[in-house]
Amino acid sequence: MTHSEFGTQAKILIVDDIPSNITLLCEMFEGEGFEVLVSVNARDGLEIAHRAAPDLILLDVLLPDMNGFDLCRKLKHDPSTADLPVIFITAKDESESRLEGFRVGGVDYITKPFQREEVLARARAHLTISGLHRELRRQNKMLEEQMNRCKHAEEEVREANRSLEDRVAERTAQLQELNRRLEIDIAERKRIEENLREFPRRIIAAQETERKRVAQELHDSVSQILSSARYRINWLVEESGTRNKASLEVAATVRELLGMALDEVRRVSNNLRPPELDDLGLLAAAHSVCDNVTAWSGVQVDLHFTSVPDRLPPDIALNLYRIIQESLNNIHKHAMATRVRVQLVLSNSILELSVKDNGKGFDPAAPRAPLKPDGGFGLVSLRERATTLNGTFEIRSAPGEGTEIVVRVPWVTPDNPQTAKP
Repeated sequence: MTHSEFGTQAKILIVDDIPSNITLLCEMFEGEGFEVLVSVNARDGLEIAHRAAPDLILLDVLLPDMNGFDLCRKLKHDPSTADLPVIFITAKDESESRLEGFRVGGVDYITKPFQREEVLARARAHLTISGLHRELRRQNKMLEEQMNRCKHAEEEVREANRSLEDRVAERTAQLQELNRRLEIDIAERKRIEENLREFPRRIIAAQETERKRVAQELHDSVSQILSSARYRINWLVEESGTRNKASLEVAATVRELLGMALDEVRRVSNNLRPPELDDLGLLAAAHSVCDNVTAWSGVQVDLHFTSVPDRLPPDIALNLYRIIQESLNNIHKHAMATRVRVQLVLSNSILELSVKDNGKGFDPAAPRAPLKPDGGFGLVSLRERATTLNGTFEIRSAPGEGTEIVVRVPWVTPDNPQTAKP
């Protein structure tokens, strides 16, 4: 990953006074497409951090004018730089130095000499986590703005009610006119109240859409990062033995926190995924989406499951459900089809999903075929979901002959632990 979560080029600030280290790190990150800023002392590094707002800082502990721990404290005490992730990269490998690095706010501590791939992997991981934090803050701000608009709407309704009461009080002597105007005002009030009831429903719908997206991000990104980090901590604990009790206690604590964080991410992800998958399984969820498509589009959808267990692993069930759902959406929008066959078969340790329509079809080799980014992102998303399951994605189509999407996913059972190749 050479870019941040929001499409802008990631900037790395390197604060180190050893030319050979600077040269090595610059070549490493620039070769991966990062923008690299350099400072050879703490004072200039602090000024660059304020001016350039880098996405990540690689900080040496031993600097000519100030040690890296003090510089990190200054960064964390300033609101404009407090959220910048800092990775210490230094020759000081004492446990007290490591602990001090985390105490002052560092997110990681790498000792020299270092491995190129390890440094890049850790940098990418912390850039991803930092990007998710920024996205969460953005979503919180949007929610706060929506709540403020809702409060403003409620105040408008209250003001309308007060105005209505004033008008009724002023016209009590004119009963006929009062009744006519009162009917108008009551109708208007009901309309406003109905709109006010509808507004929270729209907010909830938007939140549910966002929860589904966040669940996918948590499953595909954060869980993997935390699992990798916990694996490394487990390795560290096993390798350390009893040689350094303080480091071992810290590592054990970090391992416990990572486990708690991973459990929490999984809990949130499970809460956000489609409830029918958790409660009833993939077959029931697929029946539901197929029936819905038939109801609102008129396209007849036939669903067939053959030799498929009632319960599939959650990741397989969720991704196959999304593939079915997105395929039906694409067919409704583009295929001009009247009938669709959805079939899932388990055979020879392979789950094969086929979605075939009788629509207008297309030429997959054409310059603007839907498999290309400028021809439609839906099929790209389907391919990515198949890839996450170590599966394959195939599309068969020709003008006037309909379209068939085939996804093959390896299936592993307790009595067949070997992963089949689709």
